[in-house]
Amino acid sequence: PSLVVMLAGAEEAAVTAAVNTVKTISEAHWADAKAKGEDPSMCFFTAKSDDGVVGRIRQLVKVETGPKLVMMDIPDNGGYYLAEGEDVSEKAITDFVAAYNKGSL
Repeated sequence: PSLVVMLAGAEEAAVTAAVNTVKTISEAHWADAKAKGEDPSMCFFTAKSDDGVVGRIRQLVKVETGPKLVMMDIPDNGGYYLAEGEDVSEKAITDFVAAYNKGSL
């Protein structure tokens, strides 16, 4: 799976905080996998604009504008999960990843 944090339309402070949060989470995830001798089980992406592939992702998940958390799970029959609302705070991101990992999305 891949966490995609779409940030177009968010205030600059929220963008900076979200990018830092995703970096921290992804580094911890990578270190944990490496310590176990495994490949990471999740990828992490942030997008500050809707250019490139992000526009296509928005089409696929039917989210036209605004910040959004998306968990793309292509092996699950092309599945994806959307977080409620446009919250891209540290709590929203960590709760969303934790909910996915628990299978409760």
